[in-house]
Amino acid sequence: MEETLKQYLNEYYRGFTGFELEHIEDFTKCLKEYKKFNLEEYEISHLDKDMLFPPGDIKIGVRDARTTKGSNIYKDILMDIAIFTMKMGGENVKRILETILLENSQASTTTQDGVTADKEKGAITNKEEGATTNKEEEEQKKYEFLRHYLLLFYKDFKGFEIHHLDDFTNAMRKNSRVNLAEYESTYMERDLIFQPGEMGEGIINGKRKKGNDIIKDNLMDIATFTMKMAADTTKKLLEIVFETLQKRLREKNAAVEELQKTKNELNSTRAKCNEYKEKIDNLEKEKKMAEERIKKLENDVLNLKNSEKNTSTSEISTSSKPKSKTKSHDRRRKSKKKKSSTQEIKKGKITEIPVQTTSDDDYLKKHFSERSRDLKFYDFPAYWKDNEIYDSLKQIGYIEKLECKWNYKYRTVRARIRLTTEMEEIFIKGGPNIAIKKKEQTYFFRMFDAKMSTTEIKKKYEWQGYKKFIDLPGRPEHEGLKAENLKYGGLFSKIIKINKIKYILIYFKDEKDLMKAIYNSTMEEENMENGLKIKSQDELITENGTYKKRFGINKFNIPQKPKDGFVDATTDLISTVPRTSEEHDELDNLNNKFKERLDELETTPTTTQRKGKKKVTELSDDDDEEMKNENKKRVVRKQGERENSDTE
Repeated sequence: MEETLKQYLNEYYRGFTGFELEHIEDFTKCLKEYKKFNLEEYEISHLDKDMLFPPGDIKIGVRDARTTKGSNIYKDILMDIAIFTMKMGGENVKRILETILLENSQASTTTQDGVTADKEKGAITNKEEGATTNKEEEEQKKYEFLRHYLLLFYKDFKGFEIHHLDDFTNAMRKNSRVNLAEYESTYMERDLIFQPGEMGEGIINGKRKKGNDIIKDNLMDIATFTMKMAADTTKKLLEIVFETLQKRLREKNAAVEELQKTKNELNSTRAKCNEYKEKIDNLEKEKKMAEERIKKLENDVLNLKNSEKNTSTSEISTSSKPKSKTKSHDRRRKSKKKKSSTQEIKKGKITEIPVQTTSDDDYLKKHFSERSRDLKFYDFPAYWKDNEIYDSLKQIGYIEKLECKWNYKYRTVRARIRLTTEMEEIFIKGGPNIAIKKKEQTYFFRMFDAKMSTTEIKKKYEWQGYKKFIDLPGRPEHEGLKAENLKYGGLFSKIIKINKIKYILIYFKDEKDLMKAIYNSTMEEENMENGLKIKSQDELITENGTYKKRFGINKFNIPQKPKDGFVDATTDLISTVPRTSEEHDELDNLNNKFKERLDELETTPTTTQRKGKKKVTELSDDDDEEMKNENKKRVVRKQGERENSDTE
């Protein structure tokens, strides 16, 4: 606070710069010539117009009303210079108060910017009229503020002539000076800027020696005393102003805080309103989708009723036919009923899964990509139901059409789908792998463009390696799978089960990555057999973790029972299958009688021609070829039934 007061008091004294050089000489000249000083004209020429009093006087008791002006020239000129100094000090105080008002208004504007901006958003006013009115109001408030404090400033000089003028007049008559330091200490508080009896060199003429001109010294003394008295009054006024402004500022800050609080509550209410509005929009969209689904279900019910009618009609027609009386027929019917749902769908059969669609374009544009894509998805387990596949794929996009092809252990899914924006970016970058959550378990699948052929996909994933998968306690299966794939740098990996033993099958980008992974895996394991092993696409993993190759007539069926399990070759990875003596004899007989059979084939056409042309057409080349193939099939069937043959 004191530093601020010093700053403004320095500003106050700065307004008196050059006072002795510019004004004391004029008053001294009149006093020496014993002439009356025209204070009114002097004020008009050297000062601004005063807000309160006319030029030449301060009519609030500063002058002694009992004294007749002109009766004592010394008193008149001394009082004139005091009045002039007071008016000049009032001008300086006015300038300081204007500066304080400007600073305060700028601070208030900065504080209330947010609130004012919010008010202006909803305000619709005439700008020119509003600006004029505000300016006039501000000017009026400013005028009243300055008038009030300047009046307080001048009131502090009331009785100045009665209390002080005689002291300086008597000193001048005695050709002496008032002890200004003691005089100041008696009648005012200590000045913050100058020591008692002293004044700044910019205000007095530092080059002039004191004591050479008593009249000029006394005139400067009374002017200095008046300035310091005015400074003391200014200090008190500034303290009042600061206290008032601080009080108003606190009130404004409280009001601003209240407004800010109201603004925050309003924003919170708006956010909730927008949230509820969005929920309402989503519910309306869901309602629309549900209505479309209900219509579709109603159509499905109608179609089902029609199909039931057709089925009942066909059952009535079949019930009129005689029933089978054999037990074998009944057993066959029972065995068909016992088949599971997975066995009812034939391998390679493509079924279409019904999907839920919507006509809400805004919803689709907001959450999904602009275009639909025709995609293939690999590695869906065969035991997954249609609705499980549909619900899983809904996590990555909006499904327009869905088809499934049944394979042995897996299902290949083809879908026309609008991917989510995130999945669309992954697909464009060429990422083939996707992760889907189902019942707190994560599953990994492969995704391809439907234009890619099966041959191209096989070519991409021809580099394969496998090893036993170790379940660590407390670690989910998908995390272990991900860790192993990351460890060996695989392109994709999945878990397969052979006789209830888990293996991890890892696909690699190329031969280099595969050989590097196999080397690292073999070096890490204590037992080299536990490391990663190479597997080609035509090789199958056996119950012991080794593999067999399918080729030629040894192409085998997939094992369905424990007795059909794989049997390893004794020495070589490629099994050489021995033949029985009966098979050798049969083959020898075929070779020995080969010439006789050729002769029979040559004589057969002539015999048939004798019997007629009709017989010739009945024994065509295709029938002959079929007889040959039948002999070959019989040999192959016997070889495939041997105990050492490869089976899948």
